[in-house]
Amino acid sequence: TVEDGSFVMAIPEAGTYQLEVEPVYGDTSVTRYAEIFTLSEAGEAKTTWGTPASATITLSAPNVIGTVTHPVTGLGLDDAWVMAIPARDRGDGTFEPDWGAGSQTGVPTTRDGTGSFTMSLDVGTYIFEADPPWRDGAGMMRTSTTVVIEEGTNEVDLLIGVPNVTGQFLDENGDGIQWG
Repeated sequence: TVEDGSFVMAIPEAGTYQLEVEPVYGDTSVTRYAEIFTLSEAGEAKTTWGTPASATITLSAPNVIGTVTHPVTGLGLDDAWVMAIPARDRGDGTFEPDWGAGSQTGVPTTRDGTGSFTMSLDVGTYIFEADPPWRDGAGMMRTSTTVVIEEGTNEVDLLIGVPNVTGQFLDENGDGIQWG
């Protein structure tokens, strides 16, 4: 975008597209905007966005403020990936991701050593998944937890998973087998 936030794009083919706008790196005062739109014919002009239709895309203030930390060191994780997926009650008091129930939101944590992230979510129950950083993530694994998002500001603190089970693969002679 230019300084006033305006933008132009050239989309040559008809089809369905997703527009995503992210705040400047490090700006946690607003959250990412995403909208799926369709151009019915090549070269069609698209000048309105959102519901209700407007010529302006407004980034909203986050209502979820969270951190991802390492359970052993207590340090915040830079570049961990956090995803919020709408959840469905299984009928037994447990929840599972409901991939068809609306948009999922995914954001990285900051790179300032705090492991912080922000999101803007509707009220409801979500499965939050935290993936370790793609670099320097050895010895860590995805973790998942159910979180209820309510009106107002919601604080979500997540711990990244660390291995807690050890074992050994042996062949019929009792010799170790290396996998992978």
